Amino acid sequence: MPTVEERLAYLEGRVQEYSHMGELRGALLRLDGRMDGLDQKIDRFREELARRIDGVDHRISRGFFWVVGMQLTVLLAIVGTLLQVTR
Repeated sequence: MPTVEERLAYLEGRVQEYSHMGELRGALLRLDGRMDGLDQKIDRFREELARRIDGVDHRISRGFFWVVGMQLTVLLAIVGTLLQVTR
């Protein structure tokens, strides 16, 4: 049978383990807060990236329609010239 001192030492060790768990819990809560902050930063980055992609897409679309319009104009000019030459 363990002595009173051994039992007391055992209980003190267990209490110290629980006090470390409190520190661990605090560290986990701080980590969770940092993760929430990172999630918010990532969300803001995604929104900014989406806005930039939309802007680039809009500029590319305008350029595409401009190029197609120019090609159509040149094609009509060539067809018109060929029709005049064949008469």
